[in-house]
Amino acid sequence: TYKAMGGQWVGRWLATGMAAAAVLGGSEGFLVSHRALSMSAENETLRARAVRTLFDMRDPAVVGSWRSINDVVMGGCSTGALVPSEGSGIFKGILSTRNNGGFSSIRSPQTNLDLSDADGILINCKGDGRIYKLQVCSDARAPGVKYQAEFLPSTEWNEHAVLWSDLKPSLRGVLLEGAPEISKGEISSFGILTSKVTSYGEVNSKFQPGEFSLAIRSISAFQLE
Repeated sequence: TYKAMGGQWVGRWLATGMAAAAVLGGSEGFLVSHRALSMSAENETLRARAVRTLFDMRDPAVVGSWRSINDVVMGGCSTGALVPSEGSGIFKGILSTRNNGGFSSIRSPQTNLDLSDADGILINCKGDGRIYKLQVCSDARAPGVKYQAEFLPSTEWNEHAVLWSDLKPSLRGVLLEGAPEISKGEISSFGILTSKVTSYGEVNSKFQPGEFSLAIRSISAFQLE
């Protein structure tokens, strides 16, 4: 079972890229990007106050613990994997719609995390213009159900927030009406994917076959200010 890095909340965030270190406290906090469930909505800015690192992708051992699941499991031809790079892990591959395919995903090792004191998940990443999905599972409460939310990363390094309320239950790409909300105290695994289908079962308007690349520095739980 995977044990989260550190395991404690920290009130100090070392910003990435050209930004300086930000010390949290009082009403200061730090700013993160959040996109509403509708992909036509504009990004909004939230103020967070603390983070708890779950996966530090600067560590090649952490990167190597994730596995890939691509559409070849259903006869497709897409490829993809999480590979180590300097200062990050990169989820990259080639998407294809041949044989009714069209998705690539990576999954974390099994976890046993109580994140009931968190407001959501923070992904420190740099995208390529594609829509990606965060996937969180709570198999003890809802076996087989995947809780997913789309996010559109910036093409520059950025901290992108996914709130618990953004996550919608799905099974094999179909939205599950009436499924229980995710059990935040019993998180069993995480995943990142890119697909021609959204978590609502609709067509992903930004999907296109070809190469994709998402660089990830870390995946953390976060608390709002």
